[in-house]
Amino acid sequence: MDEKLFEALAAVLTGVGTVFLAGAAIYAACVGLRQYKARTIADLSDRFYQREDYKEVYLAFDDCDPEMLTKIEKVLDAKEGDPPDRDTEWKLARYLNFFEIAANLAERGELGTDDLLLAFEWPLRCLAKQARMDHYLAWNGYERLATAIKRRAAGAKKTSTSPNDRPKK
Repeated sequence: MDEKLFEALAAVLTGVGTVFLAGAAIYAACVGLRQYKARTIADLSDRFYQREDYKEVYLAFDDCDPEMLTKIEKVLDAKEGDPPDRDTEWKLARYLNFFEIAANLAERGELGTDDLLLAFEWPLRCLAKQARMDHYLAWNGYERLATAIKRRAAGAKKTSTSPNDRPKK
């Protein structure tokens, strides 16, 4: 075989091998990133549903604890200068901070926004149905959470994920 032909063939095979290895590395990185995001969403979900202080607020928003819901509504309705129930205000702040941090991670691309919205669809829906929540979020600096709730609401109008939301025949 001609030496120049051998060198040309070696150069082509080296180039093809390099492109293949680069593609495999990119693919592995993408798979690893998806797995990381899935694990992170699962960890956040576990933390959310296992925390007692989140559970109390969640159950109130889910209409399972009317007494706590009344306390939260008083915090939401409090005017500047009104002394709110500090314990309820603290629980609500911790609950909202959880979602603000998660929304921040999604905004930065560390979590998939759609995955986050799906994992926490019901709690976000419960937040969205509170009459004064938009005002409270804006007033207290929960911009990313407010955006996530609006995005979830916009997505919910396009598709329904709950049999209860479908029109009756």
